[in-house]
Amino acid sequence: MTPFVSVIIPCRNERQFIGRCLEAILANDYPSDRLEVLVVDGMSQDGTRDVVDRHRAGHPSVRLYDNPKRTIPCALNLGLANAKGDVIIRMDAHAVCPKHYISECVRYLDERGVDCVGGRLLTLPRIPTLVGKAIATAMSVPFGVGNSNFRVAPPGGGDAPRLVDTVLFGCWRRELFDRIGRWNEALARSEDVEFSRRLAGRGGKMLMVPSLVCHYYARSDLTSVARHAFVNGRWAVLPFRYARGIPVSVRHLVPLALVAALLTSGLLALVARPFGLLFGAVVGAYTLANLVASATIAARERDPRYLAVMPLVFGALHLSYGLGSLAALAEVAWGGRRLASESAEGVGAAAVATRDRRRPADAPLPVVSIVIPCRNEERYIARCLDSIEENEYPKERLEVLVVDGMSEDGTRAVLEDYRRRRPYLRILDNPRREQQIALNIAITHASGDIIMRMDAHSTYARNYISECVRALDEYPADNVGGRWITVSRDETLVGRAICFATSVAFGVGNAYYRLTRLSGQGPVLATPRWEINVAYFCCRREVFDTIGLFNEHLDRSEDLDFRWRLRRAGYRTLFVPSIECHYLMRTRYVEFVTHMFRNGMWVLLPLNHVPNFPVSVRHVVPLCFVLSVAAGAVLSFVSPVGLRVLALVLGSYALLNTYVSLRIAVRERDPRYALVLPLIFLSLHLAYGLGSIVGLARIVWRRLGGLWQRTRSAPAPGRPASRA
Repeated sequence: MTPFVSVIIPCRNERQFIGRCLEAILANDYPSDRLEVLVVDGMSQDGTRDVVDRHRAGHPSVRLYDNPKRTIPCALNLGLANAKGDVIIRMDAHAVCPKHYISECVRYLDERGVDCVGGRLLTLPRIPTLVGKAIATAMSVPFGVGNSNFRVAPPGGGDAPRLVDTVLFGCWRRELFDRIGRWNEALARSEDVEFSRRLAGRGGKMLMVPSLVCHYYARSDLTSVARHAFVNGRWAVLPFRYARGIPVSVRHLVPLALVAALLTSGLLALVARPFGLLFGAVVGAYTLANLVASATIAARERDPRYLAVMPLVFGALHLSYGLGSLAALAEVAWGGRRLASESAEGVGAAAVATRDRRRPADAPLPVVSIVIPCRNEERYIARCLDSIEENEYPKERLEVLVVDGMSEDGTRAVLEDYRRRRPYLRILDNPRREQQIALNIAITHASGDIIMRMDAHSTYARNYISECVRALDEYPADNVGGRWITVSRDETLVGRAICFATSVAFGVGNAYYRLTRLSGQGPVLATPRWEINVAYFCCRREVFDTIGLFNEHLDRSEDLDFRWRLRRAGYRTLFVPSIECHYLMRTRYVEFVTHMFRNGMWVLLPLNHVPNFPVSVRHVVPLCFVLSVAAGAVLSFVSPVGLRVLALVLGSYALLNTYVSLRIAVRERDPRYALVLPLIFLSLHLAYGLGSIVGLARIVWRRLGGLWQRTRSAPAPGRPASRA
């Protein structure tokens, strides 16, 4: 009997291509009564859904599903969950398959006894310009993409099917997913590589049939290609944070090796002349190979213009991919590996367990307990409580616990006034006056199914509470948080400059919950992302029952320790940038510098209490900057090398600082920021870095003290230890 086939197409904003893709599938020679097409749309905004709806009107076998998470693995899993077929085929909206593609895939799957069948891609330009055709060519030759079997034409034009380690648009038996699980939703990309690894690990075989050729429409401008290559390079390495044993082939590492060699030899050439020769050798070897490959293509196409364009395309492709891999390598090295719930094996059991916690449609909304630690917040607490009152979440399903650290400025009077008018508000005392103690007091007294932390210095969007609860339930997640929009407590030039400095990557690194695009147009991350740190937690109650309360030994960084324990226990955190609050930032210069100094100190001090405390790259960059300046300054008195190091560090920093400051000044149309912001950035980084040095010194001093105590208490040689 002819098997029933389900074709799954993940897409988002593909109005230009989805029509051709669907027409090619529906024109296939496979029996139409044994075929269904599931388009899983990531909430497109460009008319994609209208195109799909027109095809649905004439073809009942075409179905449309929503993918609010907007990632490919989520779309594939959603399509799989709704598929009826005995055979599953994945297709891409940018691709057009031949008329016999489905029937041939099914035939090879049956006759060869393999677990997966796929074809080859013939890359075409989306726009047939010279650059577009050059990009498509670069994506189809070994110098561009290495030994990517499904992209590069087989040697000698042979069409013989062969076993490979991965295929792009696979065709699988339905039963395979019951055996090895579905796609790993922790991976925004490379889900196909990870899935193929699991398949191969279970003894599965993947067959590529070169005669099955799909046309794939590639990006046709250098900027898009470079951006796409950077993301691909990043995700060639980044899966190591989520799943064990993902193989990386040589072709994935070559761009990383090229970029690492260029950067290393280039920097070392500034202090030692022999490394300049190495840098020249690397540049020369790559340029020669690039020119040979480009000349070969120009001769084949009989168009000398390719000799001018191809080197630029290859360079953009390789350098962007390598830089992406280098960035990911830093993330993996400093951020550690994500744990079992996000490993390939954990996606099965842990993800199913999470989905089982979804609230039934007819169940009442959960009770939410909002915890607010505060002390001496008379100026701000009323605004915070008013924004909670204006939230759309039902007040009968809400309680607010304000834990006051024995305020002395009138905060208590404000709270008492609100308590008389708001029956859901409770006031608790925190005689120890520490934030982590306040959080634990509130959580212990909370009665809600969901615990949500808020801050007295913030105000919250009208849908803040309901959107957090919805994200916990629909994705589903165990911890949810949104985005800070930093505003000035005092409307001064310095105050606004501090807000700008703490809202861009140059100021605070990859603290995505803080970041706004340098252009000022929206957040850096526009869609929800897993495992991004959030400012204020919103957790299921069971999280605290499992991992415990906040570490009371930590005066600060208790939130970093909490998120580390959360990940270690296999719980998942979701950052949703559309969930917004306004944070009133310290905007007096001395307060701001003092605050940054203490933050820098406490990013390392937790190591005194939590030996495996995670420290991310962004937290140690200011420390490295200050140490580099200090080392260069000291060395400059004894060697010219020190002066070069100092000039390199300070020159690079000054250049980047000036660039970012000018961008913000132009954006705000106020030239004064070009003078004020460099000072703010420098103060932020120096204060944070110096704080980290003090924290590091305190750690070393404490450990040396402990070693000294153990040495003094040890028995003298030849003398037996005393007995109790």
